[in-house]
Amino acid sequence: MLCYEDLKGKPKTLMAMTSLKPSEFDELLVHFTAAWKETTGTDASRAGVPR
Repeated sequence: MLCYEDLKGKPKTLMAMTSLKPSEFDELLVHFTAAWKETTGTDASRAGVPR
């Protein structure tokens, strides 16, 4: 599976997959990371069991 850590060193591949330059993607990443943390909440599953 691809992850950002692998793609950030390959700007052409990142741009081909997202149509964004690395700097543009980094700007969005901050907002999406915050939204993801807000959505997922804590490090516990829905049943309250730690992940």
